[in-house]
Amino acid sequence: MSDFKFFCPECSQKIACDSSYGGLTITCPTCGKSVVPPVPKSSPSQGEKQPKPAEPTGVVDAKAGSEDKLRRIFATGYLCLAIASFVVAVWWGVGFIPTAIIVWAIVAFVPMFFSTFGNPRSRLATLSLTISCAGFGLLLIFIGTTTMAKWYSAPKIVVRESPAELKSLQPRVVDEVLIGVPASEREHNLKGKNLLSGPFNGKFWQAAIASGSIEYVMKVLPNQAMSLNCRYWGGETAGRTFDICIDNKVIATQNLEFNVPGHFFDAEYKIPRALTRDKSQVTVKFQAHPGLAAGGLFDCQVLKR
Repeated sequence: MSDFKFFCPECSQKIACDSSYGGLTITCPTCGKSVVPPVPKSSPSQGEKQPKPAEPTGVVDAKAGSEDKLRRIFATGYLCLAIASFVVAVWWGVGFIPTAIIVWAIVAFVPMFFSTFGNPRSRLATLSLTISCAGFGLLLIFIGTTTMAKWYSAPKIVVRESPAELKSLQPRVVDEVLIGVPASEREHNLKGKNLLSGPFNGKFWQAAIASGSIEYVMKVLPNQAMSLNCRYWGGETAGRTFDICIDNKVIATQNLEFNVPGHFFDAEYKIPRALTRDKSQVTVKFQAHPGLAAGGLFDCQVLKR
């Protein structure tokens, strides 16, 4: 038995009573109203370890909710970045998006979209993240290989103007079309569509306007790597974009628009070995893009690589 004190809720009189009256109805000695003393809390015995108060459920839920929200933000951002970079890489690499690539993108990335609206801790979300990460890894490989392929196949641009620089190229020459020399152009079976030629700065040029084309038949070495070297004027204005083809296979696309203003320049294109293997000659074609022109071409050479 022990006494404890509490205040009367009616008159605020401090009342002392035995702890056994806790929860029972008694009469306030001052105001005479019926009151119910509170049940006294039992104090832990000395040396007894008090349990740590549990963290409020609302705090735990708030933390979990903020973590899930952060995960969803990162997942959504990752998805948008992955899809955007994928589309740009494919379009930049091949000029269009094949159906097979679109299907692969759906399989790789769409699961991530669903996981952002589901439970990020579920097995499905984990699997979706794994699949999407694998897809993103393949995307990086695709971008890397595409970039390396473009770097490898990109034409080598060189300015050769002095007689010594031009002469230094001769040991590599396998065949050459002398532009503006009728005998040389006939020997190389000049053909084309919408052809146009004329003089410029002491040299002659050959061009094809209005979606036209220029064609030559040129010698190659069947068992050696070859390049095609073309000379252009570096101050051409816009409207001259064309494909360079070997036996109707595009090996490069050239755009002439103030490439090297005030100078002639050489562009050397690598010819894939498969296009010259076991051949002694190939057809070199310059095909203008729709509505545009090809050239002017001031020189055309097949070189040993």
